[in-house]
Amino acid sequence: MEEMTSWAFSLAGVEEKPSRASLPGTRALTVVPDAPTARSEAMIVGAEFAHIHPQPGGGSMHMKLPAHQMTEVVDMGWGEPHPFALDGSVPNLLMIYAPRSSADLDVIKVIIRAAVEYATGVEAATGGHQGVDDE
Repeated sequence: MEEMTSWAFSLAGVEEKPSRASLPGTRALTVVPDAPTARSEAMIVGAEFAHIHPQPGGGSMHMKLPAHQMTEVVDMGWGEPHPFALDGSVPNLLMIYAPRSSADLDVIKVIIRAAVEYATGVEAATGGHQGVDDE
């Protein structure tokens, strides 16, 4: 979980804040203040577009993705629609399962990148570099 969270919060355009949409201790991925490309439809609340649930038993996440990516994630077994997505109150909200191995983490990183790109409209990169080798 530590590797996932440190990686996620190193992505360009992402800032860590306490979640405004979940339980205390939940770490939110938010778009940096005044980001010119932040997409309101990608946000859960305010600038928060995803959050990581705390330990014990943490590592699962809620995030928003475009509908076609949401369907792909669910079809591939990496998550499920949140009940708020099912009732239409928070469209495209997903529960993403916690990674259990380094192979799972590689897939989760792809999903997190997709959420960042949806929220910011910019390719997600770590440390100011772009590309898949950033993982």
